[in-house]
Order: sequence, then C-alpha cells, then structure tokens
Amino acid sequence: NPHFLAHYMGKKIFKLRGSEGAEVCDETFTYGCFHGIVEGLVANRGKSAISEARNTCYKFGSRVTALSCIHGIGHGLLEYETFNVVRALEDCDMLHINERPTCFDGVFMAYMLSAPPSYFEGKDTWYPCAAIPTEYRSRCSRSQPQVMALRFKMKTHQIAKECLRGETQEIISKCLFGVGLLVGLASKGDRSYVSAECGSIERGRDLCIATAAAQVVFQRYPDWKQTSILLCEALRGEPSRTCHFGIQQMIETHVGHN
Repeated sequence: NPHFLAHYMGKKIFKLRGSEGAEVCDETFTYGCFHGIVEGLVANRGKSAISEARNTCYKFGSRVTALSCIHGIGHGLLEYETFNVVRALEDCDMLHINERPTCFDGVFMAYMLSAPPSYFEGKDTWYPCAAIPTEYRSRCSRSQPQVMALRFKMKTHQIAKECLRGETQEIISKCLFGVGLLVGLASKGDRSYVSAECGSIERGRDLCIATAAAQVVFQRYPDWKQTSILLCEALRGEPSRTCHFGIQQMIETHVGHN
C-alpha cells in the first residue's frame, strides 16, 4: 500500500531530521509522509507534542494539507497511549474544534489496523464505537465499516445491514457513509467492483456509490477522473447531481490545489 509506505518513510525521516523533516513531504499518496512525521513526533512525547505537531502541519503545507496532516497526530496519540482509545480521543480534544475530527479519524484508523487481535475477541461488531463516550460515537461510526470488514470479516451487504442497528439516525447515516468509503478504498479504482458491492446493499446504494466515487478521486486511482464520472452518471436525478458535486469538491480540495 503506497500510503502506508509513505507513512513508513515519514517516520524514518522524523528519526533522521525531527519535525523539520516535513519540508520534504508533499500530498503524494494521500499525505502519508506528513502522517508519518507527526505520528513519530507524537508517539514519542504524547500530548505534550501536539502543539509542535500541529505547527509542523501548518508550516509545511496548505490549510487542506494541514488538516490532513493532523490525522497523523491521532495515529501517534494512540501509539503513545498504548491503544487506550478514550485517552487518545481526549488528547485530540486539545486541538481546535475544527481539527479534532481528523485527529479522531487517525485514532480510529490506527486502532483498526494495529490493535492486537485479542482486543476484538468476543466483542460486538460495533466495538470499539459502542465502548467509547457518546460524544465520539458519531465520528467513530464512519470508520466502523472498515473495522467490521477487517476485524470481523463481514461482507459489504452484511456491514450495511449492521449499520441500520446504529443507536441514532446520525450514527446510521455516518455508518452507511463509511460503507461507501470502504468500497471506494477497496476498489482500487475498479468501477465494476464499486457497482457490484454498492449494488449488494438494500439501503444506501446511491450514497455508497457517490461516496466511493469521491474516494476514488481522493486516492487518485488509475483513471480516477473518468471512473468517478461514470459512477455518478450511473445514478439518476438528485443522487447523480449530488455525486457529481461531491467528486468536484474532492478535486478542488485535494487535487486542484496542488
């Protein structure tokens, strides 16, 4: 995975040059180098390094890059807090309110990928979202479909059905949005994969396709522009317009500013 390789390189650069090493990073591979730099910094010093990590994010990139870079702070906090999700999330609360969601995402992503398998044994498929304070559950629900796929080996249609068990309508909606993120990421830009996986779910098909299309753009998979447009064109009416708007926003935010 190129993104994870960029993470690795960022952490190596941090060991050699400290936070100033971020000057060699760019947005390539969805900001992975930046993530690795600030992850290495925060994993060593915990919340005492948040201010320096945040300043590093803003010093070497645009505002869009900075907000994406802050995602890596969440990775580092979870590592420093030895997989204590709640403490890591509370550490994220030290950031400005508009920066916290990307930090939360970094915590959830790192937990999904790196927590020991034993942490998930015997747990409900909504773990860890159901086990954290209420104020963090909505953001967590965006990431939960990836946990269900990776840790609980569930299929897309099973995950979408499980989303409907969410305790609030907001959580249900965020979870279904997360299904689209999951499908888009797993697709590697394969339009037929997106169509098949999103087509397998009973509720949220259009949202799944639109979100997956935007994710194809964000990941810059091969032929991302044509693929995303064709996915949106497969929809009809308002869902199609919403999909086209979403991919255009993604292009302007994460591609057009470069």
